[in-house]
Amino acid sequence: MAKLDKIEPVIEKALLDIGLELYEMKFVKAGKHSVLRVFIENDEGITVEDCKRASRAASEILDETDFHSDRYTLEVSSPGIDRPLTTSKDFARVVGKNLRLRVENESGKAGKIIGKLIKFEDDILKIETKKEKLNIKLDKILSGKIEIIF
Repeated sequence: MAKLDKIEPVIEKALLDIGLELYEMKFVKAGKHSVLRVFIENDEGITVEDCKRASRAASEILDETDFHSDRYTLEVSSPGIDRPLTTSKDFARVVGKNLRLRVENESGKAGKIIGKLIKFEDDILKIETKKEKLNIKLDKILSGKIEIIF
């Protein structure tokens, strides 16, 4: 039986081979009905066809490696627009979008910033708010999401 941390890089490579990126994998045990959730991403957004292709690729690998001895369901989807932004890769992908950030300020307290991500380089976010332009180091971000404006 293969563990999630062993199978994840194999699935990640298979997804890259078909033009998709692995955003995250989670195995959730829920009694008799467990679920392996595979979240995929690409620059153009995820379609139903992308999910089907990713599901086929992941299924082949999971069948070959005997991932889990008990029954489980494979779910493949996009992480969604409101997913948390945590890594450099996440922020690089959302340049040009409006973000809502919780950041640690100079006094060590949390503050809120809403603004457009103008540039992301060398782990520094260049944010333009209604009042000012800011440079924020990635390690000062406590949480981040895309700000949905209607």
